[in-house]
Amino acid sequence: MGYSSRETRNTTKAKRISTIISSSTNPISITSCPSCPTSTDQNISQTQDLSTSSISQGTSSQAQNQPTTSTSVAQPDDHSLDQTNQVTTLAQQFVSLLGTDHRPWRNLHPSASSELECYANSSLTKLNKLNINLAGQRIQQLILLIQNTLGSLRKIDIDLRDPLDPDHSGTLFSTIALCCPNLTNIHLFVSNDAITQLPTLFSGCPKLQEIDFIGDRSDEGKLDIDDVLCEIGSVVPENLKFLNLGSKAWTYTKDSISEFLDECETRLKHKPCTFIMGGHLSRKVVERLNMYEEKGVIQIMIEKATTALLKYVSNQQEDKSNDILADKVHFVWLIVSTHRFLDITKDKPVSIPLKHPLYDASTEICLITKDPQKTFKELVASKNLKRIRKVIGISKLRKKYQPYEAKRQLCNSYDLFMADDRVIPLLPKLLGKCFFQRKKQPISVCLKNEKHFEREILKACNSTYMHFSPGTCLAIKIGTTDMTSSQLLENIITSVPCIVNKIPRKWKNIQSLNIKTHFSTSLPIFNADPYAQISR
Repeated sequence: MGYSSRETRNTTKAKRISTIISSSTNPISITSCPSCPTSTDQNISQTQDLSTSSISQGTSSQAQNQPTTSTSVAQPDDHSLDQTNQVTTLAQQFVSLLGTDHRPWRNLHPSASSELECYANSSLTKLNKLNINLAGQRIQQLILLIQNTLGSLRKIDIDLRDPLDPDHSGTLFSTIALCCPNLTNIHLFVSNDAITQLPTLFSGCPKLQEIDFIGDRSDEGKLDIDDVLCEIGSVVPENLKFLNLGSKAWTYTKDSISEFLDECETRLKHKPCTFIMGGHLSRKVVERLNMYEEKGVIQIMIEKATTALLKYVSNQQEDKSNDILADKVHFVWLIVSTHRFLDITKDKPVSIPLKHPLYDASTEICLITKDPQKTFKELVASKNLKRIRKVIGISKLRKKYQPYEAKRQLCNSYDLFMADDRVIPLLPKLLGKCFFQRKKQPISVCLKNEKHFEREILKACNSTYMHFSPGTCLAIKIGTTDMTSSQLLENIITSVPCIVNKIPRKWKNIQSLNIKTHFSTSLPIFNADPYAQISR
């Protein structure tokens, strides 16, 4: 049935209740039994006034249908016992008419000061939503009301204009933080005196998703909230989707905004979160906010692309489960396409640090060194670097690996090649094209200082490398297929800024970013706006 049918049915029930109650000649009240819990330890019972006028109105508001509550001391005598029996019978008929739809309050919308004072002394353990829009009230009454909910509130929308006790604004925030652990939505006026309580509210309500704080809309009385903003960033709820700090009186700098957004990027699950900042924002603050939003959108694309790519690889491996020679682990490549032709040739690849290394302890490394090679063999043995399986001097490489077949076998024998940076210019001619075709060019390491030998080797293992060649496309190893989607995501996010900074004209020259394996199609994670390129 529709809403109008339920409203008609409730109105009919109210009229029948009115008829039953109006037939009684004595004033009617329902007294709770002594075993029911009361607000004090004395023998005080709650009476609910069921006057004909309050029920016969048949309003659709649940708060108006709820009987008014008061307290009185019970005085048992014969007359009161007869009256109690009569009222009990009427109450049973009242409950039977309401049926199973009569439940405790779910939403509360007080519209008068008397109602707010009444609800402040009521038990509201089933209240989910609180919506108050009153002027000239006491915040202390609202604090008592929130305390009586005992953590049941999910949504709060409060607009108390010109409160009679504004000194309790800070206490209101601490009460919400203490008594509303399940809160998800909040809309609240924040005075300049209570702004320091926001970190307490954030830490006490970890399930918040939408936060709408309204401050002073005038331009007078500027307040610097840099410190508060940094504290909020360290305790921001991880499920936050919307935050409004829209007050013209609140000011902040680019540094505090950057620190806050950096914390949000680390803590938040939903990215990008929508931020609304009030006041007169500087150009640098606006640029930082736009950068966060764009980065969040790109991150969403990366998450979708990495998940789809790993799922595709998994399905391909299931189809080739009987193929003994099939590789189980493949590299994931980041394909960078540029607008302009890159006329760059470098013998030394550019090092790009990764959060999750491509190579583990089982990786077999071949180290090409300056003569004499015996010195470096002794260093490897003394440092116990088991990853390095072979050390080749430059003179031995020139004599022993001159035939093409010997070079090809050397290329296939090891997972990774490193070379002393002093011999890197000699290697292209000595190694041949098979190393460059398979992207196995030796990685440059600085071996001048023997004290830093181990550190340089480990640094090279924890990085990926970008090899420049003439053209408009670059391919960089960014992960492996045995990584999780989140690990690939972190590698891409940490490496892309470093990669872009090494390309001439930086982001202005980036046309697209894609990820792929050697046998899969490319999945896009970023595409530049073509109209922006035309206007440049």
